[in-house]
Amino acid sequence: LQIQASQARDLMKDGVISVTNYQLTKAETPLEVSDKVFELYTIYKRYNTEVVAHTMNKESTSALIRKHLQWKALKLSGAFAVMDCSDVIQEEHYIAAMQYCESLSKDMENFERDLNKSYYERFSDYCHTLVRNEPKVTVDVHDIKKRGFLANVSRTKLQEMINLCASYDKQGIYSVVGDGAAIQYEPIIKSDAINVSYKPIDTRSLNAAVESGDSEAIDRAKQQIAMNTAYGY
Repeated sequence: LQIQASQARDLMKDGVISVTNYQLTKAETPLEVSDKVFELYTIYKRYNTEVVAHTMNKESTSALIRKHLQWKALKLSGAFAVMDCSDVIQEEHYIAAMQYCESLSKDMENFERDLNKSYYERFSDYCHTLVRNEPKVTVDVHDIKKRGFLANVSRTKLQEMINLCASYDKQGIYSVVGDGAAIQYEPIIKSDAINVSYKPIDTRSLNAAVESGDSEAIDRAKQQIAMNTAYGY
C-alpha cells in the first residue's frame, strides 16, 4: 500500500505543480463566469426550490442544504475551473459540480432519519450489521446497555423491545434468550427453490395453555408464537 500511495503521489505531483505555477500568475485576476453557467445556476435554483416545496420537510437541515445547492455547485465549479487552469468557469465545470452535489444530496436526509430513530429501530439496524457473515447473532444485556439501546435491561424491557423490533423489521425474528441475559436475532431467509427446509412452530406452550383453560396463559402463549413467527412465510 505504501508503494501504491507513493506512486499515486508521484503521478499527481507534476499536475499539482503545473496548476500551482499557472494560478500564481493569475493571483490578482478573478475568475469569470460564462453566461451558460448563470443560466444553469438559475435552473438549478428553481429545481432545488421545487424539491424542497413538494418533497421535503421545510424545517429540516436537509431542506436548508438543498435550498443552497446551486450556490455550493457554483463554488465547487470554481475549484474545478482552477484545477483545469481555466480563466472562465465553463458549462462543463458547473455540470460536473451539480453531479457531485446530487451524488451527496441524500446524505443529510439519511443522517436526520437515523438521528430521529427510536431505540428499538436503532437496535434492529445494529443487529442487521452483525449478521452479514453469521446466520444469527446474540446481543447480551451488557452490550445492549453499553450502546445505549436500553438503560433498564430487565426481562420485561427486553420483551417490550423485541415486540417493537418485530413490528419495525418484518424480515427477522427477535427472541429473548438465556433467561433474559440476551436478545437473539435471526434474519428470515426466503427462497423460491423447491424442497426447501422449514422450521416448525413450537406450539407446546399453547397446547398446555388451552388444556388448562387459562385465557391469560393462552394469550401469552399466542403472543410468544407471534413474536417468533413471520407472517407470509
